[in-house]
Amino acid sequence: MRTSTRTPLVSILLHGPPGSGKTALAATIAQASQFPFIKLITPDNMVGFGEAQKVQSISKVFADSYKSPMSVIVVDNLERLLG
Repeated sequence: MRTSTRTPLVSILLHGPPGSGKTALAATIAQASQFPFIKLITPDNMVGFGEAQKVQSISKVFADSYKSPMSVIVVDNLERLLG
């Protein structure tokens, strides 16, 4: 990513059974990237939030990521966020 002449955007979807280490793998990749902006979006951080608050919180993370030339956002348990 750092030296790519292609698109500056890469998306990765990790799929597998619960407890298989998807989040741990994503967090390890994010930390290894040493990008200046790394955020984890998880439903556990949004307990008690209404739908509008969830949308606002997620939107803020993505807006903040655009302020950095390189960023990693890990969205954990997407199905629970939408839930």
